[in-house]
Amino acid sequence: MLSSRTPLRVSFFGGGTDYPEYFRHHPGAVLGTAIDKHVYISALRLEPFIGYGYRFSYRINEEVHSLDEVQHPVFREVLKSLDIGTGWRNFGVLSSLPARSGLGSSSAFTAGLLKLVSHLRNERWTRYDLARTAIAFERDVLRENVGIQDQLHAAFGGLNRYDFHGDNLTITPIRLTTSVRDALNASMYLVHMSTPETKSIGTPE
Repeated sequence: MLSSRTPLRVSFFGGGTDYPEYFRHHPGAVLGTAIDKHVYISALRLEPFIGYGYRFSYRINEEVHSLDEVQHPVFREVLKSLDIGTGWRNFGVLSSLPARSGLGSSSAFTAGLLKLVSHLRNERWTRYDLARTAIAFERDVLRENVGIQDQLHAAFGGLNRYDFHGDNLTITPIRLTTSVRDALNASMYLVHMSTPETKSIGTPE
């Protein structure tokens, strides 16, 4: 079994300025951090005698013969675009926290799946490659109305400032002493307020 682990994130400032529709015309910047909560995606080999071509386990279980039948849009489009050959066709998803909690879980899922697929293809992607590919899939392939900070946080991790202007992207890691880091961690709380509409990670739209 192969697995990827991708961090969720907390965004402090600048949300909305990470949309290309904004920063193509005005400078944008965001400050945020990855946290110690994650999305996990695993891949196992699927034996040919099973009777179907792919299996995906998230909120529901999908057992299909071809990728065109897959309901989950990210699984479907990523695997259609990046061939992984035969064998690794049994995928499962787990998350530390519920989806739609405002912590970038959708982009963490996309980045995590792309990272896993890159390993299945024996390819070495940089963090920048991973972020750019996740952004392209969400915005250009899936046509999602999203910014680009979540994919960057998922790919790079850590506490960073991202600056955007036109086609330029600048990444500035924020260096903290141990005492400042500990004080910052001690002063922050995340409160989850569940609603009937809360869905599990990987729920198709």
